[in-house]
Amino acid sequence: MACCDWSLVTGALTAQCVGVSKTAVCKLIKRDDVTFTLSIRPLETGRHILSIKFNNDHVPGYTQALYIAQTVIIIEDKNNRY
Repeated sequence: MACCDWSLVTGALTAQCVGVSKTAVCKLIKRDDVTFTLSIRPLETGRHILSIKFNNDHVPGYTQALYIAQTVIIIEDKNNRY
């Protein structure tokens, strides 16, 4: 038996990544009942602050400073090569 019944947990998980003058585009993708993948598309280089919230409350330990040195664009071609 699992220690938690995650089906009983309700609420909204959100992410925000704020740069010097622009906010990065963040997308949370639910993978299964308890995991998410966070995709961040920064719009500028420099220092960013990443915040994760649950029901609009900061999740303890999940406010991080990031430094974006350069933005990278990855395009997948029809042969699934990157």
